[in-house]
Amino acid sequence: MKEKDSDSDNEKENDNNEKEKEKEKEKEIEKEKMKEKIKKNKTKKIKKKKDNNKGQEEDKNIKIKVILLGESKVGKTCLINAFLNKEFIQNTLLTLEYSFVKKNIEIDQNNCEIHLWDTAGQERFRSLSKIYIKGAQIIIFVYDVKDKKSFTELPFWVKYVEDYIGNDVIKGVVGNKIDLLFTDNINDDEIVDKQEAKDYANQIGALFQETSAKENPESFCSFVEDLVKQFLGKLKETNEKEDIYKLKQEKKGAKKSKCC
Repeated sequence: MKEKDSDSDNEKENDNNEKEKEKEKEKEIEKEKMKEKIKKNKTKKIKKKKDNNKGQEEDKNIKIKVILLGESKVGKTCLINAFLNKEFIQNTLLTLEYSFVKKNIEIDQNNCEIHLWDTAGQERFRSLSKIYIKGAQIIIFVYDVKDKKSFTELPFWVKYVEDYIGNDVIKGVVGNKIDLLFTDNINDDEIVDKQEAKDYANQIGALFQETSAKENPESFCSFVEDLVKQFLGKLKETNEKEDIYKLKQEKKGAKKSKCC
């Protein structure tokens, strides 16, 4: 009888031991699951933080819309390629309606996101240009230095802009293709006089430059940067005026405390 009781006790003890082992295993599994969960949460938090930082950096960028306007075949697309990649592409397709590029540059410790728009100069597309110039901060009027007609059409484009978005915009006038002035097949009567073009730019309050997208692509990049600097200066001045106006309004609206 004692032997049976002893065997029974041993079985119970073994069962208890097995149960304890199973519990330990379950605890270990739970611990591993918890570790994995914590690891995943940390990864999510890090990713979220990176995404937030990236979003904040993008928000800090000053977005500036720059439009190139002018007749067809004056080299607007080549100038845009010069700005984007500082290189010249010989065979570019004729722009239909518009094309658009984006480039980030740093100017005076400001992160600027330049949105550069190329518009079609053909007459049948002129009415569409209104859609694309909306919201522009900088307009660059382009002509071909060896094509007088492309220059005499600039007043049309200037009025076009003024009628649609007003005169409160930074302007530039660019005479492109100066490298072709030294070739043999140029008609001297068609060459645009540099001083005349410069005077016209001064008349409309625009920065002026003669350039070659082919021979000196970096010169157009510098020109765009100069226009952006003008815009940033104007933006700073506007913000300062708004701050002064708000301060005056707050002082004006403040009520004097009355003595009881």
